[in-house]
Amino acid sequence: MILSILSTMNLNRGISTPIAILLIVVVAAIVGVGIWQFTATNEEPESNQPSNYATQASCEDAGYHWYDNSCHEEKSWQCGDKVSYKGQDYNTAKIGSQCWFAENINVGKMINGEKMQTDNEVIEKYCYQNKESNCDVYGGLYQWEEAVQYNNKERAQGICPEGWHVPSDDEFCTLEQQICQNLGHKNCSSTFNCENTEYRGETEGSALAGSDSLWQEGALVLSEKFSNSPLKVLPAGYRSVLASYDFEAEGYEANFWTSTLSEWASRSRSLVYHRTGISRKLVTVGSGFSVRCLKGSASLESDLSQEDKAEEYMKKAEDALEKAQSSSKELEAQQQIKKAVEFALEATDLDPDNPEIWFRQGNIYLKLIDLDVKGAKAKAIESYEKAIELDPGNDIYQKKLEEAKEAKVNP
Repeated sequence: MILSILSTMNLNRGISTPIAILLIVVVAAIVGVGIWQFTATNEEPESNQPSNYATQASCEDAGYHWYDNSCHEEKSWQCGDKVSYKGQDYNTAKIGSQCWFAENINVGKMINGEKMQTDNEVIEKYCYQNKESNCDVYGGLYQWEEAVQYNNKERAQGICPEGWHVPSDDEFCTLEQQICQNLGHKNCSSTFNCENTEYRGETEGSALAGSDSLWQEGALVLSEKFSNSPLKVLPAGYRSVLASYDFEAEGYEANFWTSTLSEWASRSRSLVYHRTGISRKLVTVGSGFSVRCLKGSASLESDLSQEDKAEEYMKKAEDALEKAQSSSKELEAQQQIKKAVEFALEATDLDPDNPEIWFRQGNIYLKLIDLDVKGAKAKAIESYEKAIELDPGNDIYQKKLEEAKEAKVNP
């Protein structure tokens, strides 16, 4: 408008520059257009924010995402979206009510297959034939304790991202039953009831498998149901627990840990190239298997009573102390001692009226005297005295207190 008015005044004919500038300002004021407003007309309006769209239609028309009854700039995560974890992106897939990683997890530092994975604050993995490139294809191979990160509770988070966990035996059964139903098979609940062992089902194993070029030719890949699910299980093989600690069965087998422990062994799942079903069996925890993560919170300690929580922590403390005593590495021993003390203190905080918990804490400190831990003698005496206060007639507690008082401390 300003330029139009100035044009009618023939400002470009015979009017000096200072006068022209003055006229621009005057005219702008007359028509109500500020100079600064005029120069900023290309800026994005401040009102164009997700929070200003009150309906789903207006939100999505503006290019934003509508969920939780409000407008958001970022899309809400849904199963089927990727999960970013420790520098890698993982595909996910929904099977029935469950959300699974659609590929094996590959996290941690590779160590040689001849070595044991240890509780050292570092996630460790094996790669088939000690080649990192095989982990890029198949994911890592993990001993059971490393997979669950030394937490023997079912549905432990383990090496999985927050909000995911190592699936339990029951949760694998749920997956198998769903695949069975998806294939139109009958008696799925009884076939995959978490009681039957060894090979079960008809073609459920074939349906779970994927990438036929990686599998040895056999019944698994020749089945018409091959790769009938989005989980695309690959034949990663395994790290043997035998004395040679060899890697075996790449191209022939896929093996997965569950988080369900039974004494010396864990429940596992396996697919093999010459069978179309799924194997459920017990495997010694020293083997190196693959891990698939399942969406959902890890096993919650809130499900336990205070007394049960205290017992769990005290067991962790005693396990950590045992590892400290057997370790030949000073740094590792120090780390385990720290864990033992922290777990023991947590146990007595959770169940302060239980004399046995205080007694066991005293036993831990008594053994720490031999490891030259400063202040351990005083803590042992204090713990035993608390146990005796709660259970005055216990002779065993009294004898241990005397033993602690007489213990020699290195200067």
